[in-house]
Amino acid sequence: MNKFKIHGKSELSVENNILTIDIEGPCNLEFYNELHSKLLSMGDQLNVDNYAVILILRGESSIIQEALDFHVEFLKKTNTKAIAVVLKWCEMSSIAELMCHKAYSEANINYQFFENSHDAKNWLTNDILNSK
Repeated sequence: MNKFKIHGKSELSVENNILTIDIEGPCNLEFYNELHSKLLSMGDQLNVDNYAVILILRGESSIIQEALDFHVEFLKKTNTKAIAVVLKWCEMSSIAELMCHKAYSEANINYQFFENSHDAKNWLTNDILNSK
């Protein structure tokens, strides 16, 4: 699948069934292929039936349509309860919001946008993971 060099960087961590994905873009299809492999390898650190994601976008967080479609198909196969998107360090936040809206709506995943990780974590912890 890797036709081109990977563009983009990611760091992943897990705490209390919240997966934090810190991405610096721009990112290409090869980046998302690698990201999906990393995510699948983290399954043993999560309750895969009750987890949520904090997505931190940094830099130029643009994505080509082919990569977006590829990522949406991956998301449809997950049990992600919600995604909290932090846009504080994103250079193109309005474009990132549109791309996230398209992806998460199509994948039928609950999502909200935040300016900081603290508020994002509170929403996921209190309103999503611990809601009855």
